[in-house]
Amino acid sequence: MDIQSAENSFKDVTYGEASYHELLNQFQELTGESYHLCLLIGERKKLKQKAAQQIAEKSGLEIHTVDANDFITQIESECKENIDKLFENFDPAKQVMHLKSGSRLSGVYTGHTLSRVKYATPQERYLLKKIQEAGGLYIIEMDYPNDAERTIRRAAQSIINFPPPKSGLQKMLWNLKHIRINGSTIDNKRPERTYKPHQQIGN
Repeated sequence: MDIQSAENSFKDVTYGEASYHELLNQFQELTGESYHLCLLIGERKKLKQKAAQQIAEKSGLEIHTVDANDFITQIESECKENIDKLFENFDPAKQVMHLKSGSRLSGVYTGHTLSRVKYATPQERYLLKKIQEAGGLYIIEMDYPNDAERTIRRAAQSIINFPPPKSGLQKMLWNLKHIRINGSTIDNKRPERTYKPHQQIGN
């Protein structure tokens, strides 16, 4: 499904702003047999749910909601079987797939450096392959910007960001209610420094 727009023009959209409403209007003009992947990034679950509903309404498709917690596992072969079954019950001609808890797909750190760059997991790559093969419209929710690593960002045609509230009181209440927790399926935390920056070898 193609949105007729300049390349990457909808890859940094903020919910509620003019670019968001422009993107919504574009969903009325989806054409072709290819796929369109839209990422919703942020912790504002109610607003993300509202955006998913709005996208489905604009596209004229029924919303088919699934939760990544129900099929993403650390066992690669098992996860692939689950993803295959997921697509057996999905009709891209009539439905938009709305994937919640997409942070379970989040890329992992590799090696033992201090790099903050993440890479796609085999589970994530397999899901993206199935999406590209099946065609249709897909919405994936993620909680934090770094959960959407480079592979899934490249695969997405549109990315909608949901920043936290800006006003003082709303921001304070938001910080009290939200404690960041790593939602990646695979436990792959970046190792902490084990040496002192100015320590000399032999001391």
